Amino acid sequence: MTMRIQRALAADNARHADRLNLRVLVDVGIVNGGGRAFSSQLVINQLRLIESEPVRDVTNAGADALAMFTSPRVHELTIRAPSHALPENMAFGQPVTIVDRNNQTLQAWPLLVADRRARSA
Repeated sequence: MTMRIQRALAADNARHADRLNLRVLVDVGIVNGGGRAFSSQLVINQLRLIESEPVRDVTNAGADALAMFTSPRVHELTIRAPSHALPENMAFGQPVTIVDRNNQTLQAWPLLVADRRARSA
C-alpha cells in the first residue's frame, strides 16, 4: 500500500508545481471518540510530532512524497517480534526527538520505504 501511495503522489507532483507531501505517524494506544473528533494524550502527542519542525525536515529532505513514522512503542514491537520482520524494502531511520512546550519529550522513528521496482531496474 505504501508504494501505491508513493507512486500516486509522485505522479500528482509531476503534473503540478505545488508539491504534495504526506506525513503518517503510526502508534498504538487508547483513543477516545468525541463528536466529530478523536481525543486522548496519544492523539495530542501524534499531532505535536507530525507537525513539528524536525519531522517536517525529514519529510522535506526525502525524495519521496510519503514520509512514514512510528512511535517508540510500535518501533519496539516491530524490532522485537521476529514474526513481524519488516519487508526487505523497509528500514527504520534515526529517531526524531522533540520537546514540547510542557517539557515532554516525544519521539518518532522514520520508516524508510524503497521502491522495489527501482531496486530491480
